[in-house]
Amino acid sequence: AETHGGPTAPSVFPISSCCGSTQQRPVLGCLATGYVPGPVTFSWPRATGATAVTVPETHGAGPHIRASFLRPPHASRGDSFSCSVKHPATGTTLSKEVEGMGGDGPKLGDPQNPPKPPPDPIKPPRLEVPWTTSRPRNTSNLPPSRPPVCVPSQIRSPPEVQVLHSSVCTALGDDSVELLCVITGFSPPPVEVEWLVDGVPDQLVVTTTPPRREAGSNTYVATSQTNVSREDWKAGKAFTCQVKHPATGVTAQGHIEGSMTMTGKVSAPYIFTFPPHAEELSLAQVTLTCLVRGFQPEHVEVQWLRNHNSVPATEFVTTPPLKETNGDGTFFLYSKMTVPKASWQGGMSYACMVVHEGLPMKFTQRPLQKTPGK
Repeated sequence: AETHGGPTAPSVFPISSCCGSTQQRPVLGCLATGYVPGPVTFSWPRATGATAVTVPETHGAGPHIRASFLRPPHASRGDSFSCSVKHPATGTTLSKEVEGMGGDGPKLGDPQNPPKPPPDPIKPPRLEVPWTTSRPRNTSNLPPSRPPVCVPSQIRSPPEVQVLHSSVCTALGDDSVELLCVITGFSPPPVEVEWLVDGVPDQLVVTTTPPRREAGSNTYVATSQTNVSREDWKAGKAFTCQVKHPATGVTAQGHIEGSMTMTGKVSAPYIFTFPPHAEELSLAQVTLTCLVRGFQPEHVEVQWLRNHNSVPATEFVTTPPLKETNGDGTFFLYSKMTVPKASWQGGMSYACMVVHEGLPMKFTQRPLQKTPGK
């Protein structure tokens, strides 16, 4: 259990597929649960040539959960593999042995135990084959000539949705506002996108990109773009990008509201990042800060990245835009994120990403990483 709000090491459990087929490669897994804070990393020291997949970390307000799955490079029965889990925040490294396929049938190519001939093909008897798992018992009616097929569980992750206005009337003569819906973190494809205006489906002209795999990740990203009239935007209507993910049954939404403030004057923000203060390094958690100032209009989006991947919005805090005191009509804000000191000192890379219509590419990033030796 967690002590005085400090870090908690993970519990590690082995996972293996329980299938009777000797001709299918097993899928092995390693589950880390109950740790605070993230992240954990996985390695499979003896799995040369194998394919390993680590799923994104999941957590609510409490402990974290993450898993890694391994497909060995050849069909094997009873082979064991070592899974190593490292938790930088507590300095803990745990290892577990994960067994390959079990079962009582003959090994593949074993001359001492040749496979039995199939039964009469005209009327094969039906067998109930129990699946031994930790979940409630299931049975599957299969003829003995067709042993159970070992099918790995597909990684399933629901989408996160964010709506930006990437071009808010940069001149008074513009007659529309472009909205961009960014859909990230989902697996497997596809997703279904629908736009709502004030909570009601609207016949907007929409362009949605096909899902593509996120760099360095096992999840996918897609975007959906539409234009709304300048009048609807100035009326303060609410625009919603609603995303349905059939694989998980999740429906996620991103929202944005129009604004009457459309002066036509655009100023790009200045962005400054600040590492943890030296006095804060005595604590288990340290603070990264991003100052965004000198921008107008006031609508801006701030997103933090960890090792080039988006950080969930629940892990950082951003102030509302505030007016500068110099009277030039520009705004400023602060965004801060708390991270484990061990992750910061271990060289993990972070970045503050800002989206604003005044920027040349509509967005920019400012990296933040501990310099080796300092």
